[in-house]
Amino acid sequence: MKAVNVLIASILLPATLAAQGQVVSNGGVVIQGGGSNWTTDVQGSGFAAVTTDLPCGTATLVGACHDGFGNVGNGSLRLGVTGVGNHNTGYADYAFYYLMAEPAQSFGNLRDLSSLSFDWFRTGIAGWDSVTDPADWRYKTPVMRLRLVETRDDETIISEIIWEGYYNQSALNGYTPTNQWVAQNNMQNDNFWYVGNIGGVAGYSASGSCSTQMSFWEGGVQASNAEGLFGDEGCLNGADVQVIGIGVGVGSQWPLPWDGAVDNVRMSFDGQQVVNANFDVAAVPEPSSVLLMGAGLLAFGVAAWRRNRGAARA
Repeated sequence: MKAVNVLIASILLPATLAAQGQVVSNGGVVIQGGGSNWTTDVQGSGFAAVTTDLPCGTATLVGACHDGFGNVGNGSLRLGVTGVGNHNTGYADYAFYYLMAEPAQSFGNLRDLSSLSFDWFRTGIAGWDSVTDPADWRYKTPVMRLRLVETRDDETIISEIIWEGYYNQSALNGYTPTNQWVAQNNMQNDNFWYVGNIGGVAGYSASGSCSTQMSFWEGGVQASNAEGLFGDEGCLNGADVQVIGIGVGVGSQWPLPWDGAVDNVRMSFDGQQVVNANFDVAAVPEPSSVLLMGAGLLAFGVAAWRRNRGAARA
């Protein structure tokens, strides 16, 4: 237990900023820029992979290629669930990519979160986009999760706050747009719901009080903004809540097929950007480039062989 407390104490020290300008390819591997690789968390028939599947340049799929700033290719993080299951067995599919802070570090204090954004895309699926039951279906978007750590009465609490479209778009006239990219900005001011250890039992709350369990499939709960989750009666303890991870994906309990994508994940604390990730499939070298590289390696090998032969004669 003492070792655990020492580890948590080190996590809560001022953070070293994560590498900026990551280009992330399939499997969460960073192919340009520094910092940790992303990790995949996929359940059942959920789907999460960096692809170039979304067509480009058509009238209905505006900007779907999402060219990468790293000049290594293009693509996006494609996400989906099958909706297979029922209310008795559950809908177990989910799919996420996570970026965790370096060991014994954090990205920053939640109270200092100054910007949070990502771009997302929802593919139109004939017959599903007009569905009104469940009530939240036409507002479904990719989800962003912030993983948190805090200490309460010498106990380490790991939790998450979760952004999704329903709790931030249901008051709008209209529904989640399909077949186009949406830039979701200023998310630090949006509504989140909380998941963590509540009274010793993992549970959900979408209000400022963690005593409220969230019946998320009913679509009737309200969410709180991040600041509203603090306080004596809130889910979060107060001043020292550290963000140790960020995830994007699609959640479980989605009872219909859903398909979409995410790109350009960004997060800042006190105005300083600590995460800037673009998902791209690495470009395959042109055949001429491959030939030139092969010729260069061959010439290097011949030169080495001649040196070794000359040395042997001497």
